[in-house]
Amino acid sequence: MSRTKIGNTKLAVGDSESMDQLWHQLVDTIRIIPTIPNDKINDEKKVVEEALEKIGILMALRRGERATPDPRSNPSLVLPAGTPGSGSGIKRKRKGSFSMSPAPSGLDVNAVPHPSPLLTASSVATRPGTPMSREATGKHRRELYADQLPLQPGRKVAFKLPSVKSKADGDDGIGGSSGDDWILATIKRCILQDKMRYEVQDVDDGNAYNTTLRSIIPLPDPNSPTSLSSHPTNLEDFPKDSIVLALYPDTTSFYRATVVAAPYPGTGHGLGVRGQGGNVKADSGAKKGMYRLLFVDDDGNVQEVHKDYVVAYPG
Repeated sequence: MSRTKIGNTKLAVGDSESMDQLWHQLVDTIRIIPTIPNDKINDEKKVVEEALEKIGILMALRRGERATPDPRSNPSLVLPAGTPGSGSGIKRKRKGSFSMSPAPSGLDVNAVPHPSPLLTASSVATRPGTPMSREATGKHRRELYADQLPLQPGRKVAFKLPSVKSKADGDDGIGGSSGDDWILATIKRCILQDKMRYEVQDVDDGNAYNTTLRSIIPLPDPNSPTSLSSHPTNLEDFPKDSIVLALYPDTTSFYRATVVAAPYPGTGHGLGVRGQGGNVKADSGAKKGMYRLLFVDDDGNVQEVHKDYVVAYPG
């Protein structure tokens, strides 16, 4: 039995020169590694980490197609009486961006993006009524909700629908395509113990989505420990004339609105109305635990919305 000799094949002259050049470049690179300042290495490491984070977010969004809904896993969401979305047989007509379509009428609602829900006295950059860029970075989100992460299963959130067609859902095919529709959802699980990635479930139709914290606005959580920023005692109320994002009555969609009256003093969130200090004064027509809101393009109708379903609107 003969054996073929290995390694006796000569490289072409051009290939040999290329190999020599690559070898010398590699050796030179290895030699200068110890001379590279640590600060530069740290800066490059930071850039790489940020790039990996963005790639992870993009991959999560690409996988954010609807997961097959499991009716058994859709919890029954009980909302306070008189709260938007508390009616039975709720249906949501999905439309495009709020600025692109007419205002809600009856049970119809348009959703608007909003990335700043829970605001505490210690969150200077995100105080109630203070707009926050809708392009907030992942790092900013982690810092804003640091003491709440990872979000726990069952937590109610406002969720930004992905930019996809929804004909498969039996709608008219234009809802959810703008990428600016925010709906009421609950957290199902944290994906792979990554505090930035979650599976959420639409409370209306039970569909599940894989998403990131960028597309989630945690709502106030009365059941959380009082030490957390998510607890109502650590939140302020929005003053009159604030621009907010709120759940439209008898729907599961969030819309832009203007505050006509904050909750009656003593019945809102624990820190009271921002800016009033000790001068507690009720707005005209104020109601207990409810905001009176004027939704955009709603023919001037004033609606009442529970305090836990009103969040800051992004700039």
